[in-house]
Amino acid sequence: MYIEKNMFDNIFNKVMDIKGKTKDNVNVSRDLKIICNLPELELDERRSNIMPKAVYTLGKEQKRKVCEWIRGLKFPDGYAFNLACCFDMMELRMHSMKSHDCDVFMQKLISIAFCEMLPEHGWCALADGPNAEVTSFLAYFVNSYNFQTEHYNTGKSTMNCRVCVKSSSYTDKENDFYGIIEEIIQLTYPLIPNFHIALFKCLWVNPVQGMKVHPRYYLIDVNFKKLYQKDDPFILAQQVVQVYFTEYPSMKRDKADWMAVCKTKARRVVDDSKWTETVTLYQFL
Repeated sequence: MYIEKNMFDNIFNKVMDIKGKTKDNVNVSRDLKIICNLPELELDERRSNIMPKAVYTLGKEQKRKVCEWIRGLKFPDGYAFNLACCFDMMELRMHSMKSHDCDVFMQKLISIAFCEMLPEHGWCALADGPNAEVTSFLAYFVNSYNFQTEHYNTGKSTMNCRVCVKSSSYTDKENDFYGIIEEIIQLTYPLIPNFHIALFKCLWVNPVQGMKVHPRYYLIDVNFKKLYQKDDPFILAQQVVQVYFTEYPSMKRDKADWMAVCKTKARRVVDDSKWTETVTLYQFL
């Protein structure tokens, strides 16, 4: 589900070092000193906790060069959107990219954009792709949520298999995607030791036919008999939040097959935009 856009956002924002759009922050650098043996990435406490630049991030002049290159790209009619319209030269960042355009960039342009800017071992690891074999899990703990597959969740007194992800095509906060986790898999990369990416394969509700919002109470209803048929069921584990669905205690026929959506907040998480959350992953077979 919009996996191309999510992957594009994660990789592009990280390489371009977009402020507020990456997980590289002071807290992560402090954790490196405790968890990992990477002294070159630890905070320099003698210089007011200055964060060292990672090998996969570009400098200011490199970022400007990439931006100028993107602004000059021209594609055949109907192949991709004019990417120059999506670029902010002041902040050196992309915005309003559609899923198809992100797919074009990831498939055709990313190696061209960064191959001369990054060291060979940095971009080759991404270009080589993940291992063909994946690890499957019944449950996964991420962003302080305990996610489980629908099969594993069956018969339990709790509901941990329902998820919500923000749509990349809408600006309205209530036009999200809602789904049920069918599988949890983890990708590993042969050229990046100890690096993995978790994906959820979900059954998604059609955001047009299978979802409606009450005009007065703003309750969100979903109908899992009206499914999203596109062939993109996967989503990055870090991109979802946990929700639960409940049926209405109603005698009306128009409520049949419709369930109300209740959004939740992860336990032990403070709802404050000024806080920076450090994502940790745990899983079990």
